[in-house]
Amino acid sequence: MTNLKNSNIPNENLENSNLTPNEKIVLQGIINSWINIKELNIEVKELENWIIAVKSKWTLHSYRKVVNWEIETYLNIKNWLKKTELFSDMLRYTWYEFVWEKLYKQEDLKNWVAKPEAKEIDMNSLEYFKVMDDTYFFDWCFYKNEYVRRSDTWEGEFDEKTISNLVNYRNIRLKDFLYFKQVWRINDEIYKKYLPIVKWNLLKQSTDTRYDVFEWEDLFYSVDVSGKELKAVSKAETDVKENEIKYYFENWYIDAETAKKALEIIKLKDEREKWRDNIKRQSINERKNLF
Repeated sequence: MTNLKNSNIPNENLENSNLTPNEKIVLQGIINSWINIKELNIEVKELENWIIAVKSKWTLHSYRKVVNWEIETYLNIKNWLKKTELFSDMLRYTWYEFVWEKLYKQEDLKNWVAKPEAKEIDMNSLEYFKVMDDTYFFDWCFYKNEYVRRSDTWEGEFDEKTISNLVNYRNIRLKDFLYFKQVWRINDEIYKKYLPIVKWNLLKQSTDTRYDVFEWEDLFYSVDVSGKELKAVSKAETDVKENEIKYYFENWYIDAETAKKALEIIKLKDEREKWRDNIKRQSINERKNLF
């Protein structure tokens, strides 16, 4: 993390007047790291008002953001994400694939070759960022799944860095966190420190539809809340459902207002998913009627 509040940005290094303020800050941070941006053809591109892509020629290095004049690496693509053993496996959940370092929708590929009419996903686009962001999310979901699956037989406690990563990227659900406490994988200090954050993430998680991609995976474990004690089981509910919210409320982990908001979100999400399913079914039936 680099603080640039008092840095002077030299004009000779940032000649492009079309750069946004955040692009200038990120580029200056790279220069301050003794990196020759001209020799390496380093470019920055602001995708939203806080997401900055850093790349050189045809390589995407990372995504960064600027918060209160501080630069944070949001996603390290080249030196971390793409090097993980899980990258290809988790990428498939996004319905995109790489072919010779070019990103395509899976539907635009045939036998791992891009169809003639297929369009490569622009590296500078929000679509490309979302694929990388989702892959990172699924990657951490897998690790969390392993922590849940092994918690009952694990020796010792999880270190705080692991819990912090899971909490900050919103992968860990309240039921997971409570289960870790139940089986003594986290101590009282970590429990008290992170419980408020985990509860705060609940409403955001309720809107997230990415959890449901693991619903039919036999080896994917989640925490079941149907009994008196929490249990880690395969093919448990992965998406946030009504019974999960009910469990939190009845056991005094959330208040009535939070429970009501979460249930409203879940209802809207379920209605939207039913609408999508109906559209898909209609589309399939229309295709069948053509033949």
